[in-house]
Amino acid sequence: MEASKREDNSTTDNCTEGLNIFRIPQVTNEDCKHINVVAAQIFSDIFYVLTFTAIAINILKILSTVRGAQKWTTSHIYLVNIAAAHIIFLLPCPVWGMYLNQQYDWHLGKYACSIMNFTNALGHFGGTLLICIICVDRVVSIHFPVTSIQYKNVKFGKMVVMTSWTLSTVIASLSYVYTPFTVYGGSKHLCGAMNIGNALSFASVWSFTMFFVPNILIPTVVIVPCFVKIMVYLCCQQTRLPYDMGKVIKLDIAYISSFLILCLSSSYAILIVCFVYLTSPSCHDKCRWANVINLLSETARLLNVFNAVISPFIYLSKFKLGLCTSLCDCTNLKLCSCECSQQPPALGIQTLQLVYIPCVTDDHSELKINAHC
Repeated sequence: MEASKREDNSTTDNCTEGLNIFRIPQVTNEDCKHINVVAAQIFSDIFYVLTFTAIAINILKILSTVRGAQKWTTSHIYLVNIAAAHIIFLLPCPVWGMYLNQQYDWHLGKYACSIMNFTNALGHFGGTLLICIICVDRVVSIHFPVTSIQYKNVKFGKMVVMTSWTLSTVIASLSYVYTPFTVYGGSKHLCGAMNIGNALSFASVWSFTMFFVPNILIPTVVIVPCFVKIMVYLCCQQTRLPYDMGKVIKLDIAYISSFLILCLSSSYAILIVCFVYLTSPSCHDKCRWANVINLLSETARLLNVFNAVISPFIYLSKFKLGLCTSLCDCTNLKLCSCECSQQPPALGIQTLQLVYIPCVTDDHSELKINAHC
């Protein structure tokens, strides 16, 4: 009887010890599937399709913005760099899809694991900080329109962007100092992105801080209040605003809403599950916990990919303008010029209306394209 009690206590202790570590991806030493096979196949296929689609869309976004901008502003600089951040974030997603299909068994070595996690973090943190900059820029433009004009120049925009990328590189480098690359199940290798334990070790506190600060704290403290201020301003001043200014503010709201709904909410969901998992009194089914955590983390990653696909289409007028400007180059026309009527800038963003694009072909016949962007 006492022997059976000791055995039960031993099992409970082992269970409690196994519960101490929250990882993404979550794996166990037990012989089971860490994520549903069908779900893993669906997630990986979506990653393959959406990743290459999103990369192409963001490259086109950069090219169209560069070609369509008659005069560069800080807004152009921010949007181009956000598209670049999306591309950096998307680059390792196909590799992650293959890793997912292998039930989180990493075959590419420790250095490839570090590069994948660093690239992923750099793109994600870089995009988050740039959205924070856009939010602050809009709030300053709304409440201090005269003072903000002196900061609406390309030199200031480049300095802010360089600072943002430097900070993102530092955060991404520090985030994966304790990236778990370990052997589990006797021969399988784990390439993890997070390693949080309920024991107060330096590695656990560091890993939690590097997840919480850039993914949750900074967006919550900076983006959410700015979003509320912009919404309040639009509701109070909507009837008094010029059409162009109101349109720009609505586009900003849509852009920020996409990030809050798809990216920030998924980070909060991971935080809640992490808290529940680490404070749970028992862990009777480790494989079931692993499935739940991994399905949630893959859904969060997929939502971030969706955000990278949707974002370029929100500022569609700039997208169209760049495509219209590049159209003659794509149709082998010899001479081409674009005539745009420029309206007064609203909140530092120049609104351009493309009226006619007269193009002369090789046989000297004129081709006119009427496009309203």
